[in-house]
Amino acid sequence: MSFWEVNLQPCYDSGKDDVLGEFYLPILEKSTEYVRLAGFFSSTAFAVAARGIAGLLENDGKMKLIAGAVLRKEDVDAIKDGLEKPYEVIERVVVEDFGRIEDEFVRNHVRALGWMIAKGKLEIRVAIVKDRDGSPLDETSVLRSGIFHQKIGIFTDIEGQMISFSGSVNETAKAWTENVEEFKVFRSWVDGEYEHFRSDYEMFNRYWKGETDRVEVLEIPDAVRKHLIQMAPDNLDMLDLDWKPQKKTYQVPSWVKPIDYQDEAVDKWFSNGKKGMLEMATGTGKTIVALKAVCQYLQEEPRGVIIIACPQMHLVTQWKAVSTDFNFNPILCYKSRKSWENELNEMIIDYNHGFRDLIFIITTHITFSLDPMQNAIERIKGSRTVLVADEVHHLGAAKLCQSLPESIIARMGLSATPDRVYDLEGTSALRDYFGGTVFEYPLKKAIENGYLCRYRYFPHVVELDEDELDEYLQLTKKIGRRSAMLKDKGTDEDDTLKNLFMKRADVINKANGKIDKIRELITIDRDMHNTLFYCAPGQLEPVLKILGESGLRVHRFTHETPESERGRLLSDFDKGNIQALVAMKCLDEGVDVPGTQTAYFIASTSNPVQFIQRRGRILRTAKGKTEAILHDLIVVPYLDDPENNLSVEEFNIERRILKRELTRFKEFADAAENYFEATAKILDVATAYNILDF
Repeated sequence: MSFWEVNLQPCYDSGKDDVLGEFYLPILEKSTEYVRLAGFFSSTAFAVAARGIAGLLENDGKMKLIAGAVLRKEDVDAIKDGLEKPYEVIERVVVEDFGRIEDEFVRNHVRALGWMIAKGKLEIRVAIVKDRDGSPLDETSVLRSGIFHQKIGIFTDIEGQMISFSGSVNETAKAWTENVEEFKVFRSWVDGEYEHFRSDYEMFNRYWKGETDRVEVLEIPDAVRKHLIQMAPDNLDMLDLDWKPQKKTYQVPSWVKPIDYQDEAVDKWFSNGKKGMLEMATGTGKTIVALKAVCQYLQEEPRGVIIIACPQMHLVTQWKAVSTDFNFNPILCYKSRKSWENELNEMIIDYNHGFRDLIFIITTHITFSLDPMQNAIERIKGSRTVLVADEVHHLGAAKLCQSLPESIIARMGLSATPDRVYDLEGTSALRDYFGGTVFEYPLKKAIENGYLCRYRYFPHVVELDEDELDEYLQLTKKIGRRSAMLKDKGTDEDDTLKNLFMKRADVINKANGKIDKIRELITIDRDMHNTLFYCAPGQLEPVLKILGESGLRVHRFTHETPESERGRLLSDFDKGNIQALVAMKCLDEGVDVPGTQTAYFIASTSNPVQFIQRRGRILRTAKGKTEAILHDLIVVPYLDDPENNLSVEEFNIERRILKRELTRFKEFADAAENYFEATAKILDVATAYNILDF
């Protein structure tokens, strides 16, 4: 078997040539040795360098590989500071990489290399590029230097004839499937090609012997060698080395039914240049819309980085579950950075080199805003990054808003309530960054079309007692004086004023009459099941006590509830094993509790973000669920002829209390089935305080 028998072209371009079938396979079938300068040291690069080696193995052939070490900046710093030796860093990084192989193509070929090492048929060396002072260079600096840009391979046949190839040979699975390679071929026995062949041959040998300036060549660490040998099969027949990698497709799963308004939302986002906020009622499928958009985005150019940023940790888990059904394989970046940072950095290195086509990140808003994630985003090359901000209104907070990268072009914000209450600056910044609202699907429309369930709304009046009203009045006067003083100083707010506002809100939230009203209502509702109680701080224990004394099976659900326990609690609640959940804040956003039949709104809030989100949790449809019931405790001052029994100042203060509560009432009543019944319950109170525009 001789290379004379192979009809070779002087150069190959994968844009028009089958480089695997026309070059690698026929040459390796007649080779007894194959040496290669293989770019960077990674499982994917090794697998692709080994593509077609079945013929070499049948000839009992041998192989040599040189690969450049992939060092992050922090790895280089650790080496410079004497914390780790170069081979220790390489050992750690490579073993981690080989331990994460998911692709069957990559795994089979790496296992074949492991078999060759075990049989003494493969030698691998690692090249570390150094600066002029002898310190190792990180991956970015090596790329900039271009040292490993030129790839070289040399084949030898049984007669000692040799063939070299050199050029922009990319060591990636993508390289042989997406028309990106070009290289020239030189034969040792052809006079006009010999000098070029000799140049390739001598360059490889200089690297192999470590005779190249500013490049240190090491044997592969023992741990890497052992890991590869452990991966090796007992017999090569166990591996399918002829399998061709199939491009992974990301598609909408069969359980997701086509819904016109969701498809319209996707179209609007694309029509706006892949920017915009989707203002959709809670429960109408914002997650599905976003993932549909991502699938369509990747159909246009199947390469990119997708970042999903959520406000809370439990939402990361929910996004993972749904995105997996779309055939994505997300990396979860939250909690301790040690659990994700190294893996993400490796992914970015592979992505930048073309070793992978997609990185799908799910993170929290906080983690997204911190340096490790921000630095990682900066290292991503190209402009194929998409940011999907779930509950986007949270990102309007000053520190979070500053972390929104301008380098990301495709931006989608999801929220039922994108505008931030009392924060015009934050709202404006978000709308500027994301491109404003491009699609709306309000709650009334969702109910009318059957995507959310209908509901009845029952407001219950709760009066402040004399002491509570007096405390509220005193705090209001202090707020007035503080505000006037700050205005004179040319400012609007300080910590003292914020504290006064919080104390005043607590008076409403912790009104004693609320607990008495709950005791009264649960006495009437004897067949309680699938019920939520939304509490403010300070109300949780009294409500739990009342429900427990009534013999109900109840459980608390707060930010302190371990994530591992939340799934079980929600499952027991859905099955009816738990009759009621007493929650505080953490059920505001993203938690699916579609079986909820009844909800009690005990926490008084005039913030639409909170009460609209909470209502949305309850209106999700479920089997056997025909409607939902909302009980709302509305705090009012004394009702004994207030206009005549109070001073003008006191009357106006009490009127403001009621107006704040009626903001929530109006939102809830407008879409309720029993609008007129609900309005009748509050009409006398509103009339007493001359509030006619609710």
